[in-house]
Amino acid sequence: MPKEEIEEYLETIYDLSEELGNKKTVKTNQIADFLKISAASVTEALQRLRENGFVEYEPYKGVSLTKKGLQIALKIKRKHRLLECFLHDVLKIRKGMHEQACKMEHYLSDNAEKALSKFLGNPKKCPDGKEIPLSNRLTSKKQTTNEKELSKDIIRLNSLKKGDKGKIFAIKGNEKAMQRLSDLGLLPNTKISIIAEAPLKGPIKILVRGSHLAISREIANDIYIEI
Repeated sequence: MPKEEIEEYLETIYDLSEELGNKKTVKTNQIADFLKISAASVTEALQRLRENGFVEYEPYKGVSLTKKGLQIALKIKRKHRLLECFLHDVLKIRKGMHEQACKMEHYLSDNAEKALSKFLGNPKKCPDGKEIPLSNRLTSKKQTTNEKELSKDIIRLNSLKKGDKGKIFAIKGNEKAMQRLSDLGLLPNTKISIIAEAPLKGPIKILVRGSHLAISREIANDIYIEI
C-alpha cells in the first residue's frame, strides 16, 4: 500500500475512535462511510494493514490500532491539525481548510512539522477546538517525556487518589507493556476514574470505558494523566 493510503486509513480509524468516545474497536462499515468507499475495499485494505502490524483486525468484529499503527496515526493527526491552524490563523483560509490539510499532511516532513509548530507558538488545539497530539504520546523506556510539554495539570497515574478523574496524556513503557495497555483500551485521550487504591503499594483500580481494571504501581508510574 502507498504511504499516503496507509496514513489515511490509520488516521481514519483514530478519528472514528475519537468521535465514538475513544472506543477501541471501529467497524468496517463506519470506515467505508467515512471515506465514502465500498466496504469490500476497506476489508481488503484492513487485511493488508494487519499483515504489516498496523492494526488488529477480525472480520465482523472490527479493527483497532496497534501501538505501531497508533504512533503513525498520532503523528499524521498532529500534522493535520497544525496545518489547519496555519491555514486558518495565518492564511485566513476557512472554506476547504480540512480538505487542504488532508492533502498537505502526507508531505510535511518531521522537521517541517517541528518548525511549523514553533512558528505557530506550539498551539494545543486546532481551529475546531480539538486537541493537537504531541509527537511523543507513546514512548519507549529509553525515551524521556519532554517535561517542557507537561504542565502542572499533568501527573503520573500513581499520584492520583480515589475519586480523581482525568484522561491519559502520554504513556511510556517497553513494547510488551505498551501493547498490553493498548489491548486494554488504555490509549491517549482515554478518560479514566480512580475507584480504589490497594494498601501496601498494591495496584490502582480504575474505571475506563465502563470496565474496571487493576494497574500495578510500576505501570501506573509510566502513565501520564491530564486532570
